[in-house]
Amino acid sequence: MRITMPDVKLNSGSDDVGRKFKIIGISVTFGLNAIVFIWYFFFSGLT
Repeated sequence: MRITMPDVKLNSGSDDVGRKFKIIGISVTFGLNAIVFIWYFFFSGLT
């Protein structure tokens, strides 16, 4: 199925996927950092 697809569609699709992965990666990184910091502040405040 991939062989029959034109190269132009593959290139534009890969660009869109790259943007989505960049946004998802950045959001996941910030989300995990926020969770870790909140977790650390909660436990440091409790002790």
